Amino acid sequence: MELPALLLIFFVSGMAGLLYQVVWVREFGLIFGNTLHSAALVSGVFMVGLGAGGLLAGFVADRAYRRDRLAPLRLYVLSEAWIGLLGASIAAVLPRLEALSAQFSSYVVGTHGWYHLSAGSYLFRYGIAILLVLPVTLLMGGTLTLLIRVVIRSDLSSAGWRAGLLYGLNTAGAATGCLLVDVLWIPRLGIWSTELLAASLNIAAAAGALAIPAAAETGGPSSTTLVAAAIFLSGFAAMGMEILWFRFLTSALGQYRLVFSLLLFEILVGLWLGSIAGGYVSRRCDRAASCWIGSQIAFALSALGALYFFDLETVQSEIHSLLTRSTAGLGLLEETAVHLGAIAQLVALPAFFMGFAFPLANAVVQRREESVGRRAGILYLFNCLGAVSGSTATAFILLPTLGMKGSVSVLIACAAGVTAPLALCRDRPARLPAGSRAPRRLLGAGLVATIVCLVAWSRVPDDYLIIRSFRAAGGKSLRGLLRKPYLLATSEGPLETILILEVPDRGRTLFTNGHRMSSTEIGAQRYMRAMSHLPLLHMDDPESVLVICFGVGNTAHAASLYASVNSIEIVDISEHVLEQAGFFSETNGRILEDPRVRVFVNDGRQHLRMRPAATYDLVTLEPPPINFTGVTALYSKEFYALVRDRLRAGGFVSQWLPIGQVPPATVRSMVRALVEVFPNAILVNGDSSDFILLGRKDRPITLDPVALARRLDANPPVRADLQRTEIGTDTEIFGMFAADAYRLKVGAGQSLPVTDDLPMLEYARIYRKRVDSPIDLLDVGRAPSWCPDCFQDGNALEPVGDLTTYLWIMNEIYVRAASESDATRAQGRLLPWDPPRDRGLVERTVRNSPYLHRILPGLRDNVEDTR
Repeated sequence: MELPALLLIFFVSGMAGLLYQVVWVREFGLIFGNTLHSAALVSGVFMVGLGAGGLLAGFVADRAYRRDRLAPLRLYVLSEAWIGLLGASIAAVLPRLEALSAQFSSYVVGTHGWYHLSAGSYLFRYGIAILLVLPVTLLMGGTLTLLIRVVIRSDLSSAGWRAGLLYGLNTAGAATGCLLVDVLWIPRLGIWSTELLAASLNIAAAAGALAIPAAAETGGPSSTTLVAAAIFLSGFAAMGMEILWFRFLTSALGQYRLVFSLLLFEILVGLWLGSIAGGYVSRRCDRAASCWIGSQIAFALSALGALYFFDLETVQSEIHSLLTRSTAGLGLLEETAVHLGAIAQLVALPAFFMGFAFPLANAVVQRREESVGRRAGILYLFNCLGAVSGSTATAFILLPTLGMKGSVSVLIACAAGVTAPLALCRDRPARLPAGSRAPRRLLGAGLVATIVCLVAWSRVPDDYLIIRSFRAAGGKSLRGLLRKPYLLATSEGPLETILILEVPDRGRTLFTNGHRMSSTEIGAQRYMRAMSHLPLLHMDDPESVLVICFGVGNTAHAASLYASVNSIEIVDISEHVLEQAGFFSETNGRILEDPRVRVFVNDGRQHLRMRPAATYDLVTLEPPPINFTGVTALYSKEFYALVRDRLRAGGFVSQWLPIGQVPPATVRSMVRALVEVFPNAILVNGDSSDFILLGRKDRPITLDPVALARRLDANPPVRADLQRTEIGTDTEIFGMFAADAYRLKVGAGQSLPVTDDLPMLEYARIYRKRVDSPIDLLDVGRAPSWCPDCFQDGNALEPVGDLTTYLWIMNEIYVRAASESDATRAQGRLLPWDPPRDRGLVERTVRNSPYLHRILPGLRDNVEDTR
């Protein structure tokens, strides 16, 4: 048999398998919601299918091999062909399941009186995932054991080596696919085309295997149960550590798609190299079980040491150095290199030793020619079951109850625990002598070292890994505040690690996974509360509000101040975040205790799917960083179409648009997605670079001072809240205007909209030196389209007599924030009123506006420079 050709074919097959897994996790996230349960469900079914398929194919391969030595190869060809056909079929079916999932989902009241998805909802999802994913993953899992049966045949002495080669090359293909899927294929081709590419790779693998010619035949029972138990523990520890590494790196580097892809890539490369090394060791050493024990001890010690000595400050210094030397920021290759280096600190050595398990396990158990496939299948099944159990237990049990530090202790103990079943294993061939005691002493010393390290680890502070991975994102370093009295609380849940800091002069801040999620500082309150105030002030009697993403409760509390609002639904994917609301009660008014409020722990998009049409007067949302993994589902054109259907006539959507988080081209695509669904949209400035997109269903967006005054008089708490958050005058309200629908459409130009198939937000550059304002999307001169009664003959009327000066100042701010070429082009677009000639008028406008006074320190002393 042509082993090199089979290795190349299996490399291609591994690439296709990884593409399916990545894409299916994404698509099922849209169908079931981007929750941890959804990702765990798809990954769990995928892994169980692989393991069960490996076992079933092992039995079939052994039986077929006894009748015809080439039958396993023909079965492999059929399996790859069917995987390709089923993969293409699933690609066609998945986009049509989102509405169906919502129809079969319901809520039940859970802890705190909050609403959670019912058991029936989860059972339906399990059923759909099993029905769609299990058949094809059974075939995928079977390909490994079929080829093991093909290449080992009767040459049992090379079982570990050949199994290691197959497993390693398949893993190498998966690593290659992992790197390319998020760096090249999805950003360039889209999700649908990437799925078809994966199916094509399977068909190519089938055709390649079919072309391989037949080759001539080359020519003591083992404790399979004990070895299966050992590989279960090995898989449990390995996959549990992967979950923990992802949590740690999410905090250290950010929850970016690139970070996740590169982490998986490095793990797969480590498994590939480790499996090749393990296969080589099995050929050179007769004591496969002892070598396996040694590799597990090495995994445990290297994983523990890498976490303890991880150096985030060096990574941040390298990023800062690269930014200093660059003109625009880090390119894709530089970002990839920086992240690869940081991730390698943590996973390179442990992942390498993880790869030893499968080939060495095969070397231990493969003693009879007629049962090669069955035993390989048993090992693969228990390895996959261990991986599923480890990931599930770590995500849902260990991290929420023990935190990262305690979870590490349990997983390291499991890795070292592989020693127990292997020590009882009596599968050493009789021809081998007992040998010297040196290897046993070495292994004993390794176990003692592991125990000593675990004892030392238990004395490390409980929040050691939380602090070690805290990157202080969103501003200057806050590491000096990670102690009492500034550090109010730390906690770990299924989705995130939370820190709450009392930052001097900036209020309380909620950090999730190292990111500044929300805050009580005045700038954050200004734009977050405006996301409720601005749309609700356009309506006389708004009643129903949906707030997606709770944060610290600023937006929800602002909505509660309107007397006519009788229903506020708060939807957040994380119950853990909601449980922190009490720390911010001074500003959120204990909003979760308001009788009008109902809290739903669910994905916001999935919740909208579950509600009937024409339900809300306002849907407002401020997702976490817009280029974090999964957030793009709340910025796509399909999402806005769903929102529009759930709004009543005249209802609003208000969407956070932080123009500094992504490049201008990506901002234009985000705007394009919304204006294609809400063609009357406008853009307002919430605070600094935090803008707000407002869209309205079936009605124009206009507001006049008389109606505004009437609504504020009817809601005195609203007026007080606006004054407290620097929007206390009519001028400051109307001065938030940044662009009308015409300017947004022209500015977005021919940009492709963000869609579910092209989730371009996740592929925006992360590290940029300059934050350019997309000035072609901004045009304060079109403010009369929002407030026609505020102007006459190019002059502002009372009570907004200084509005033209205010807008002129804001225009100067926007132009100065733009790139040089954009600013030059914008200055050619003249305002419809003359610039202020009176220095005193500009000074007075700034002095009368707390917002301008805050964001323009020193302006009063240097008006000419600003002009």
